[in-house]
Amino acid sequence: MASDTKLRINTKKLGDIRDIILYLQVLEKAYNHLYAFEFIVNDVKRRHKELNQSSWGTRKPVRTIASIRKPEEMVLPDDRIQITSIVIKSPGFWEFLGSVNPLEVVRKYLCDRHERKKDEAYRNQLEKERGELENEKLRTQIVQEKVNILKDLGVPEEKIRKALFEHVIKPLGELDTIQNKGLVADAEIIGVNPSDHPRDESGEF
Repeated sequence: MASDTKLRINTKKLGDIRDIILYLQVLEKAYNHLYAFEFIVNDVKRRHKELNQSSWGTRKPVRTIASIRKPEEMVLPDDRIQITSIVIKSPGFWEFLGSVNPLEVVRKYLCDRHERKKDEAYRNQLEKERGELENEKLRTQIVQEKVNILKDLGVPEEKIRKALFEHVIKPLGELDTIQNKGLVADAEIIGVNPSDHPRDESGEF
């Protein structure tokens, strides 16, 4: 169940109706995919524990991971991302309620990319290609701890890369469009209780 944790996304402008629709669709898509990636990691941890509960000596690796084609169907009703507040001015903000882990990944990516965009070299057209490669690297680094868990539990590299691209790199990349339009600046997590900090226990979000 979603906690009282909220993601506040600061914005420089509101944009037209098409931009707002795109913004909300892209954000929800990224949230759903990140939620699915969290499920994959927790599912691997659970199955690894079951595989090795009664084994002695060498640990048995988990060689497969869940294939999730429709992340939106994985999100529990209480965990669906919701709009809780909008402040319409320049600058303004949007507040969203949802599961803490995917919200935190979105926050970190938007903030890190926002800081990079302040760099004059990043904005230079001659640096565009390098900037795109750095963004992809950034998306991976944000969930590196989860990737390391999958590796440690024996999941094959190619399966990790596929899940990472589908549920992290690709959906986070779509946030770039709305950030470039100025609809999104940086972000922050608000309303976090001590028990609501991101956690990795199997089956919990």
